[in-house]
Amino acid sequence: FIGMSKPLALPVVPIVRHPTRPAVVWAVGSCVFFYDLQQKTCARPLGDGSSSAIRALDARHDAERGTLTWLTAGDEKLLTTWLETEAGGQWQQQEQLSCQKKLTAAIFDGDGRIIFADRFGDVCRWSGGEPELLSSHFAIVTALALSPCQRFLVVGDNHERVRISCYPEAAEIRSFCFGHQMQITAVACEKDLLLSASADGTLRLWNLDGEEQKCWTLDAPISCLSYENGTAVLGLEAPQAQVAQLKVDTGQVDTLISEA
Repeated sequence: FIGMSKPLALPVVPIVRHPTRPAVVWAVGSCVFFYDLQQKTCARPLGDGSSSAIRALDARHDAERGTLTWLTAGDEKLLTTWLETEAGGQWQQQEQLSCQKKLTAAIFDGDGRIIFADRFGDVCRWSGGEPELLSSHFAIVTALALSPCQRFLVVGDNHERVRISCYPEAAEIRSFCFGHQMQITAVACEKDLLLSASADGTLRLWNLDGEEQKCWTLDAPISCLSYENGTAVLGLEAPQAQVAQLKVDTGQVDTLISEA
């Protein structure tokens, strides 16, 4: 894969739009890649491929302080925050939480607290000290997202379900989104709309009441998703791994970068 001395196993997962630059950032295995959409260049700010896979990636821009903080979590059972000192450059480790189980998803909320999930279905919130349990699920949680208003928490799992709950009272369920035929791989929100991606190769658009608005069938399983300004950036697994973007209004798909 680009930036590596030897190929890494895919899928590309997860993927995040850079908060302050025209770029996307994603993980492959234990490595993080930074791709500049204008310059068409790729850098690797984190990882040498020697440790366990990163399963979660998120960013928070603090405009008042002028700082950009990244979050990673995964198979090493570590939740870690990093300070980006220069876009595409090396990241500096900040805080770290050691967990008892492998982590499957993690995001920042609007106040900088971290919501994370593990392979046993527990969803917790952490802001230093002991994590707080928000909800438990009878499935592996595979994806998390917050609505822009911060009032709703979206949870995807390996039983093809998307659940929309109140936040932080996550036991209060607003709706479910049914329609995918394989596990949910990613969820993302913009305004009052939700995108969900699945290993079944479909990308579905919903409102927060669980009503499907659109569905796109792609040529490959979707491993990750980022959604902003009406554009979805996707990681596709096969027949060759690639990062693509889809315009939600037109359905147009363009390849940004490919393994080939």
